[in-house]
Amino acid sequence: MENETTTANFDGAAMAATESHAMAYSDIPEEMVTEMEDRFEEMVANGEVLIDSAPEPVVQTAPIIESPVYKISTFLDMLSRGYTRTTKEKAYDPSIGTIQDHFGLTKEDMKVIFSHPSLKGKKTKQVKKSTPLFTLIDDTVPETVVEENYNNN
Repeated sequence: MENETTTANFDGAAMAATESHAMAYSDIPEEMVTEMEDRFEEMVANGEVLIDSAPEPVVQTAPIIESPVYKISTFLDMLSRGYTRTTKEKAYDPSIGTIQDHFGLTKEDMKVIFSHPSLKGKKTKQVKKSTPLFTLIDDTVPETVVEENYNNN
């Protein structure tokens, strides 16, 4: 029999597997097998056991990376405050910086941005050295409110 099973085609192998499966249950009393089959059918009917159901596939999607949004007015403002497009410009001041470095843009990004009609040909304005490019607020001293008493005596 063993020799026949190894040389048999797929159907024969499936039949041999079924026979060996049946032999494994031959040691179990028939009443117990019937009871197990009935319990199994009951579990299927109650939804405790799912048959032929594949788990839901897990679909992994790439994280959504939102592209940055820039406003033309931001670039115009930066040019007016002394920022240059790149470090290679004549008006470059390292104490002020560049638009490219500020936003972490590539050379290609800069070409696209400054090819916009509203930015085309716009140059960096020379900033007076006495004009600070920042506002300094002293937050170490609590603000005091001075109340004035107007007493008309």
